[in-house]
Amino acid sequence: MRCLIFILIPFAIFSQDRAFKPVVSVETKVAFVIGNGNYREQPLKNPVNDAKAMSDVLIKLGFKVFLYCDIGQKELKIAIKKFGNEINHGSVGLFYYAGHGIQWNGENYIVPVDAEINREQDIDIEGVRINSVLAEMDAARNKMNIIILDACRNNPFGSGYRSINKGLSQMNAPVGTFIAYATAPGSVATDGDQNNSIFTRELIVEISKPNLPIETVFKHVLSSVKQGTYGAQTPWVASSLEGEFIFNESSIEINSSNIKLEDLPIAMNNVIKDGFIKNSIGIEFVPINAGKCKLEYSSGIKDYSITNPFYISSSKIGKQTWANVMKDGSKSMLNEDSIVDNISWEEAHEFISKLNAIDQTYYYRLPSELEWEYVAHTFEGHDSYINSNGVFGMFVGSKEWCEDWYNPYTFYKSKNRDIKGPSRGSYKVIKVTAGHNSKEEELNRNSDYPKSRNYGGIGFRLIAIIKN
Repeated sequence: MRCLIFILIPFAIFSQDRAFKPVVSVETKVAFVIGNGNYREQPLKNPVNDAKAMSDVLIKLGFKVFLYCDIGQKELKIAIKKFGNEINHGSVGLFYYAGHGIQWNGENYIVPVDAEINREQDIDIEGVRINSVLAEMDAARNKMNIIILDACRNNPFGSGYRSINKGLSQMNAPVGTFIAYATAPGSVATDGDQNNSIFTRELIVEISKPNLPIETVFKHVLSSVKQGTYGAQTPWVASSLEGEFIFNESSIEINSSNIKLEDLPIAMNNVIKDGFIKNSIGIEFVPINAGKCKLEYSSGIKDYSITNPFYISSSKIGKQTWANVMKDGSKSMLNEDSIVDNISWEEAHEFISKLNAIDQTYYYRLPSELEWEYVAHTFEGHDSYINSNGVFGMFVGSKEWCEDWYNPYTFYKSKNRDIKGPSRGSYKVIKVTAGHNSKEEELNRNSDYPKSRNYGGIGFRLIAIIKN
């Protein structure tokens, strides 16, 4: 099945003066985004999710986006030809592919979902050479092209084919081309145990940040993926760029690499007192500014910082709200005075998925553990049910799910800024509180399986991010 093609007329791009090399400035940025997962054998769960997520962020960044999902060989070849035509007018061209990719006889192939490969030589007949994308780019002679391949996943054809090599091979990048691989040549990338591959997930985070050159973006992605996979996967790039390219050219400087902790305000002095929002189904959200907080661990008090503002629901999700989103009309879910409890992490995520489909003004998710701690430490007083920013119930008998996988060393070994848990694990973080003794106190950490309801009384609250 093919997804609808999304087309957006992009915003103009304004170049910034840089002493060492020119910034590419064009009127059109074109992206072809392909996600193949519905294979007859060895299907993949994440490529379509990855492609849709990439499309969403690229549209926001001013790209004219063509999105294709689960397409066969004929449609794939037509899409590549169309890509060549679209970039043949001086545009920046971006080609993103998520799905099975394979190296055979030293050449890289995209595997269409309808490929019938019963013999080694069928690869060249049924697959589509990635070099055909490079050929279209070379013929277009435009200023800059970007290829992103989240395609070095497991070999779908077993180990019986002698000329099939592990992972993808490195390709020579024509002048003005940037090629990014999800993992190093000759290595295999993971599909991921969440809704997106770790490579695409981290890439989306980095290209959304203002004013980062493309080289810096992928340095950050490499570091995050390598750390998140404990060294098992290391992204790779090949570049022959002559100019500089920035995905998100913004007038707002939020370059975290230039922010020092001492320059950030303490969180409890940096809470916005107004600007509360309500979404389309009536959930109230409190705006939280970037800043830092102090947390006390056995190793002492440390500063931890959040570099991007966000909204957090003023209270945990109530039963009436749950019923409205989940279409659950049982009597046990019709009392808004009562919060949803005894909910598994996976059930909370099901609610979030449905809410994201209902209300597309915001992107909803669970808070990270650091975000939760950060908000909890903006309170004034030690025993009030509501803290100074208008958030209820985070430190009187609260039990709440967080987005992160649990690791006992997350806050010890991580950098102090925008901490996230590992990319995989067995348990999800639960925040458990029973009052505070100090503003720097660590709130209790616990964990449980994502499917578990064993932790009695556990509920959840939401983070909301405004879509641009």
